[in-house]
Order: sequence, then structure tokens, then C-alpha cells
Amino acid sequence: MDKIKRVLVPGIIFQSVIIGGGYASGREAMEYCAKYGMNGLFVIILCAALFSFLLFLSFLAAKKFQAYDYKSLSECLIKKYWILFELLFLFMAIIAISVVISTVATTASIHFNYNYILMTLLIILLLALLSFLGNKWIIRYKSVGSFLLYSIYIFFFVSIYFSKSEVKELNYEISLKPDWIISSITYVCYNLVAVPACFFTIKALKTKKEILWSSIIGGILAIIPMLLIFLILYDEVALQNEPLPLLNLIEAYLGKSVLLVYYFILIYTLSETGIGLIHAISDRIEVHLNYFKNIQFNKIYKVMIAIITSFFAFVLAQFGVINLVANWYGNAAWGFFLLFVIPLIILSPKLFLYYSKLNDEV
Repeated sequence: MDKIKRVLVPGIIFQSVIIGGGYASGREAMEYCAKYGMNGLFVIILCAALFSFLLFLSFLAAKKFQAYDYKSLSECLIKKYWILFELLFLFMAIIAISVVISTVATTASIHFNYNYILMTLLIILLLALLSFLGNKWIIRYKSVGSFLLYSIYIFFFVSIYFSKSEVKELNYEISLKPDWIISSITYVCYNLVAVPACFFTIKALKTKKEILWSSIIGGILAIIPMLLIFLILYDEVALQNEPLPLLNLIEAYLGKSVLLVYYFILIYTLSETGIGLIHAISDRIEVHLNYFKNIQFNKIYKVMIAIITSFFAFVLAQFGVINLVANWYGNAAWGFFLLFVIPLIILSPKLFLYYSKLNDEV
């Protein structure tokens, strides 16, 4: 049982972090795979393979250099340019929080006629409150949110997929088109921001097989929610330009009362994503202030960081969910490709050599 837990936990942590506003609204699934129809399955398969491969290299690098946080690993990968990765992480985190805010506020405005600004203020206050309560509350909050989200996704998949009256003809194309490949690489690269979040769990991996299987399973777990959303969106051509396609589908097939229940779960789970990112930003600022200025952090500092970060995210949220997911996420993806993927691939011969020389016990 302990071995199974060690192998599963890194993938579970990684998958829980990458679910954000674009994921929960269905915008990411539509933008990167569902718009290709059933051929989007190729994107999902390629994403799973890329996630597994890059997780494997990342885990090996973390083990080899004993680098279990993203600053330490980035110093190993890009040396004195590690600050670029730090800035990229901050940029991506604020974009992700802005998608959270935009999703919550846009849903409130479009589907329930709630005030956009009021809902924005409420989500910012919730994030500030969680920052004030601290780590123990955040951990409890995240564990409940993950269970709720998985349960509701499975319910939606079963309810909507099997309630559709038409059986669509499946039209597969054998060759991968360039835009499918680019979509896969883009989606995988910007989600690499979540890789360091699971580094603390890979310390427990004890054997070569555990490292390998943890990486493979992590890639599969990361893509399962996307697959479920894809299977109910791939034939919804009319929703391709909607900011919240999954929510539109829920209202159409299951009614507004179910959508309202999902909305409150959405607030819960998206605030979970937001506080996780704010917590990561707060930790990095705390480390730097302690190192350079010898300043001790307290809860007030963390609340201030939550409010300031949320304010900048609110400004970005005005660009809208579609623009943020398609363009801002996409731009950040190429930053991670340059600063994380390429250095990992360059280092891969040494990592594979390190792996080959490992005994069964790491």
C-alpha cells in the first residue's frame, strides 16, 4: 500500500494544481483539443505522452541534483539565469489567477445576472481570508475541493454524454497535423508551472521503477479530466467561441439548478487553485526577503500579497477568458519551452546515464 501511495501521489498533486479556471469552464479543452472534433483525441494522447516524458526527466533531475523546489532546479538547468524562470513563474501564476477571477465573475454575470465587480471582490476576499488562515486550512480546503471537482466531472460526463440523442460518426485521421502538435506542446508547456509543486513528494520514491511508473501515471492522471470534458464538447461546434462552453452545456442539458450547484463548487475549487498559486508566490517572496533583508514574514504580509496579486490578476481578467487561455497562456508556454523544456532535453543524456547507473534502490 505504501508503494502504491508513493507512486500515485506525485501525479495526483500535479493534476490537482493544473486544474484552473480555463479547465473548469471547459475553455482549455475547447481551445486545445475539442475544436478539432474527435481528432482532438490525438492531442490528448500526445499531451499524456509529453507530460509523462517531461515528468520523468524532471523527477530524474530533481533526484540527481537533490533540487526539490523550482528555484533550486532552475539554478541547475539554466545557472545564473534562474531569475528568468522566477519571473516567468510569477507571470504565469498571475495569468492563472486572472483566469480564475474571470471565470467566476463572468459565470456570475452571464448565467445568474450577478454583479461582475461584486463577485470579483468576493473571490479576492476569499483568497485573502485563506492566506490569513494559513497552511493547515489551505491543505484541508484543497483536499475537499479536489474530491468535489472529480465527483462533479464524472457526474457531468455520464449525464451529458449519454443524454445526447445523436450518435456522431467518428472521423479519425491517421496523420498528425502540425496544428494538433502545436496545441499539444503549448498545453503541456504552460502547465509545466505545476511540476515543482510535486517535487516534495518524489523524495519518497525509492526505486527506479517507482520513478518511471510515477511519471507515466502522472501524465495519465493529468489528462483524464481533460478527456472527460473533451468527450462532451468535441461535437459542440456552436460553443467554440463561447468563453464558458462547459457551463453552457450544463445549463442546456441539466438545467440552471444543477449549474448553480456547480457554480458554488466552481468558486470553491477555483479559489483552491488561486490560493495555491498565491501561496507559492508568497513563499518565494518570503525566502528572498529572509535571505536578502532578514525580514520575518507574518500573516499580514501574506494577506497583502494575496490582495495585491489578486488586483493585478483582476486587471488582466478584463482581457476575458478566451483571450487569456488562447493567447496569454500560449505566450507563457513558449517561455517554459525555452527555459525549462530545452534545458531538460539538453541535459537528458546525463539524466538517462544517471538512471541507468542507479541501483534498484534510489
